[in-house]
Amino acid sequence: MLSIELDTPEPVVVGTEIRGRVVLAPVPGSRANAIQVTLRWRTEGRGDTDTATIGEARFPFPAAALAEPTSFPFRFLLPEDGPVTYFGNLLTIHWEIQARLDVPWAIDPKVDRRFTVVPRVM
Repeated sequence: MLSIELDTPEPVVVGTEIRGRVVLAPVPGSRANAIQVTLRWRTEGRGDTDTATIGEARFPFPAAALAEPTSFPFRFLLPEDGPVTYFGNLLTIHWEIQARLDVPWAIDPKVDRRFTVVPRVM
């Protein structure tokens, strides 16, 4: 139903823009209010976890989206001082784009797309 396609090649450098689109496949008889796209990073591992939302975009849901596949383009700027992707024994830092379909009176379907962020090389 929902998928995320990135136009920006990986890995993505801090301080640069990430672009892509959310693609919604038609589902006959379904209803929705909007599509919410979120850029965030989060930690996993031992101890406390942390999450930071860097950017959000909300798209009103067009009625035509129920009849044919529809794309919702997005772009976000990664912060210069944001953490880079890291996979360690005690801690992991993930960057991801999340798309959520706001469906009235139902559990909202969502999809996550992880990507790698690296430091700027001088």
